[in-house]
Amino acid sequence: MRQWCVCSSRADSDFGDTAGMTSTDVKGHKVSVKYKLKDTLSLGSTYMDLEEISGSSREGRLVQLDLVYKF
Repeated sequence: MRQWCVCSSRADSDFGDTAGMTSTDVKGHKVSVKYKLKDTLSLGSTYMDLEEISGSSREGRLVQLDLVYKF
């Protein structure tokens, strides 16, 4: 896929933008895990390993942690 084949407003903003790259000129891997601590509390983590498709050979890594409480 090329840089402009997806409208940037429809692309996943975390996949690229957060790592300092454009959101549509990026390829890579995304791994997510979630663990339910209690009925109303869960802990999750997401890891992304990214690189630009064209242009420079920039790479980026991003780790996100989520604590979700449902009420």
